[in-house]
Amino acid sequence: MKFKKVFMVFLAVILVCTAFAGCIKSSSETTSGSSVQSTFTEKTPGTNTETTAAQEIKEIIVTYLTMGTTPKDLGLVQDAVNEITEKEIGVRVKFYPMSAYDTISKYGVLLAGGERIDLMMLLLTPMNSFVVNGSLKPLGSLIESYGKDLIAFDEKYGIFGKIDGEIYTIMPVGLGGAFQGAYYVKENLFKNAKLELKNGIYTYDDLTEVFAAIKNSNPEIYPYGATGPNSKASYTQFAFLNMVDAVGAYNSGVLLDTKSTKLVNMFESKEYHDFLTQVRKWFESGYVLPDAATNQTPITTLVDAGTTAGYPMANTPIIVSSTTKAWGGVVILPTTEKFRASSMINGGWAVPITSKEPEAAIKFMNYLYTHDDLTNLIQWGIEGKHIEVVDKENGVITFADGLDVTTSPYYNSLGLWGNQINAYVWDPVGSKKFQQAFFDECSLNPTKAVGFNYYSPAELQNISIVVDEVLNQYMPTLETGSAKNLEAVYQEFIAKLKAAGIDKLIEDKQAKFDAWLNSKK
Repeated sequence: MKFKKVFMVFLAVILVCTAFAGCIKSSSETTSGSSVQSTFTEKTPGTNTETTAAQEIKEIIVTYLTMGTTPKDLGLVQDAVNEITEKEIGVRVKFYPMSAYDTISKYGVLLAGGERIDLMMLLLTPMNSFVVNGSLKPLGSLIESYGKDLIAFDEKYGIFGKIDGEIYTIMPVGLGGAFQGAYYVKENLFKNAKLELKNGIYTYDDLTEVFAAIKNSNPEIYPYGATGPNSKASYTQFAFLNMVDAVGAYNSGVLLDTKSTKLVNMFESKEYHDFLTQVRKWFESGYVLPDAATNQTPITTLVDAGTTAGYPMANTPIIVSSTTKAWGGVVILPTTEKFRASSMINGGWAVPITSKEPEAAIKFMNYLYTHDDLTNLIQWGIEGKHIEVVDKENGVITFADGLDVTTSPYYNSLGLWGNQINAYVWDPVGSKKFQQAFFDECSLNPTKAVGFNYYSPAELQNISIVVDEVLNQYMPTLETGSAKNLEAVYQEFIAKLKAAGIDKLIEDKQAKFDAWLNSKK
């Protein structure tokens, strides 16, 4: 089981539609919709009062996203989860495993076909289109009745994804918007190339020197990790190598510094054109996979296999911690200053219209976010069997005795569960103390959009969809340097974006942004 990068931030990260593999079978599995009588202790949200009540156990189907491989012991972890949740809140969980990459193309198909899902993680899929076509249940009243503890998390960290004032998604708790772009390189390759880490920000020229040295010492390796799946409408490599605040979505105007209030078409900007020009040079120099635009292999797998040396990623403590453990050492080449962007809540946990137990789903969310032991159980596995806690104060873990990165039957580093600030980490650098220090430093350099949330209105959704189709068509080729005639393809790309109506989206966001700015005066 190979270590995979943590997807947090939310980074916002976050895109459109999904498929299911089969359900994990375990000794406690029952048929969908079944319930049993049980006596359990229920903690009233917001109080310390405990009441015991006989109540039906409600079963919920919860998507369990992976990087492509379902952990062998998912059934055991599911059983351990249910030992807690059945007793405490009368909810049984059935995980529905699937690759996060599959969600992009198949979520919409599943919901349109009436597939029952009670909690669905929109990791690489934005909520806007699902809300417009009526696929998600509004959560406001459900949270008010069954998830009051979640409200406090939202007030502090902004975890609710809203459209027109209604809540539709719940993000894992993180230090929203704190960001620094970087390029991650496997430490052994960096050292083998006789490279030394420099102080300060790495420019394109600096990265070129690094890639050249790695290629020279390891001719079979492609130093710049870029593949088509990592370049799409709501996930761009450009944002890890340049300062970008998406202000909700890349397709409707962004901020490219922390001083301006003028939203720009990122794809038409000089900075983006310079980026594409540079990546094309890297491609021509043999630093990028020849089939990068169409290669569907997860970039983490390519690094694990020794095919590529690394990839652009956010330089946040928890990602550094996870990657250090996964790679046996990582060198971080910072590519932007630290800054705080507006939270980009395009995804998160949603209750689809096909849910049969929405109340139980929100009960589970409320309990999960207020009980770190459950978060850590789902994310890292069973203590003593899969992991051992080696530093309780800082929440640092290691593999259980006899296990390692290749033999652990339970590992899934996607940070999708509960309060990630208190989640276990593999290295002290990712602990809560360092996360808070990173957030505080980034907060000293905020963009002008921090606190502003934008979602394109219903009347512009068709335009947004068409613009995204253009982005998804061209970005994999352009951002991997695969366009032989870059200028011709780029000009065609910009022309199609304009024809699709991107300027209308930017105009609408700018108007709402200006109104919000004026309201603060």
